[in-house]
Amino acid sequence: MEEQKYLFDILKTKIPGQYRLTDMVEEVLNVSADSAYRRIRGDKELSLSEAIALCKRFNLSMDAIFS
Repeated sequence: MEEQKYLFDILKTKIPGQYRLTDMVEEVLNVSADSAYRRIRGDKELSLSEAIALCKRFNLSMDAIFS
């Protein structure tokens, strides 16, 4: 879960100012606001496919996040 927190910390810096992290997570993962918040807080672990989708969308290396 440490890696998940790290991923969301990085995503916060990559999102343009007019957007919220939850909005972007909802859009990329096609989930509800509640589901996005649970993932951001770490209440629900990201699946591998979700982590890949977020990394692809924001042009991040999975190796850099999870190694």
